[in-house]
Amino acid sequence: MDPIESPEVFEQDPELSVTELDDGSAIIDMPEEETSGESDFYANLAETLDQFTLNKTASNLLELIEKDQEARKKRDELYAE
Repeated sequence: MDPIESPEVFEQDPELSVTELDDGSAIIDMPEEETSGESDFYANLAETLDQFTLNKTASNLLELIEKDQEARKKRDELYAE
């Protein structure tokens, strides 16, 4: 795939700002996307998921923890000695 040779490709969108640098590279400034308070990256997902999904996820995690503990059982016994 050939690199883009000129900034004309980006001039179609008036919200984009292209600054061509001396070395031939370019800086493209794009407008920031507006985000609503509900889509906060650090939001607590447990508050947005339905009860079925929460129960299924919890069961899966508990099963994986049990398998992990079983897999490490012999090693842990050796360390205990």
